[in-house]
Amino acid sequence: PVVHFDNAHMYWTLDLCNAMRLKIKDKPPVVFFVPVLDPFNALFTPLLVHEIGHTAISQADLQIREMSLIANELSARYLPNAEPDILMGARGQLKNWIDELLCDGLAATICGPAYLFAAAAFLPATAHDGLTGSHPFPNYRLRVVLTALESKGWSPMLAQTCPQTIDWIKNLGEDNDASSAMESFLRNACMELQPAIDSIVQRHIPEALDADKYERIVPNALDQLRIHVPPSEIDKVPLEPWQIILLGWQYSFDLHGDAPSTLALAPKDRDFSQMILRAIEMSQIRRLWSELS
Repeated sequence: PVVHFDNAHMYWTLDLCNAMRLKIKDKPPVVFFVPVLDPFNALFTPLLVHEIGHTAISQADLQIREMSLIANELSARYLPNAEPDILMGARGQLKNWIDELLCDGLAATICGPAYLFAAAAFLPATAHDGLTGSHPFPNYRLRVVLTALESKGWSPMLAQTCPQTIDWIKNLGEDNDASSAMESFLRNACMELQPAIDSIVQRHIPEALDADKYERIVPNALDQLRIHVPPSEIDKVPLEPWQIILLGWQYSFDLHGDAPSTLALAPKDRDFSQMILRAIEMSQIRRLWSELS
């Protein structure tokens, strides 16, 4: 990995193999672009997992050929009278939407609810950017991520930590009707393709962040955060980095309250981010010592 502080790109990744036409099979180099004015924001790090998903799609060919064929069939079904150039544009935009939903699924599987919270704050959740962009509407993406998290056993944690915020996410834009035939096609096609997207994610990330394992470390870890101690291990077992990031979000709801505004308040605290990053450093040092001893 190459970390580059950049004032033009926010969170983004670049596959150097593709960009420079390199042929490197073992650990190909990837550039991680991080905002130059906020390079150490711990609670936004799940966004980089989404971005590295774009490199994974390229390097591992995650968009299987069968999905492209299904997309072609769906465009013909939902846009039966469209001109050939309109159909081509619709299929290209659907491919972009599928890419984004794939990356969301990968990030949610690896990071758990921390990705939901980071994405809701950063996108932001209330944005409705029309059909000109290459991304699905944020409110739709967040509802898909939430459904995926619930299927992976995160409902009890979410219900205990931030039920009002979760209800707010569920209701965002849910009743908005499609504004055009193109939007209706993209929405319906994504819904029909979601099982295939979930299958690809499961195949490539078979071991998700474990909700039950996380719940067991929460009481002690939150107690440490409340007295400003970086939580790096519980019962002599080093914590995983994504467990620590999620603990940071959960503690923020504990501190600021269960409200959508907490999603914006939590990443602003730079001192808290430094403590979370220090906890990750300490847990990794502890893990290395365990392997050596």
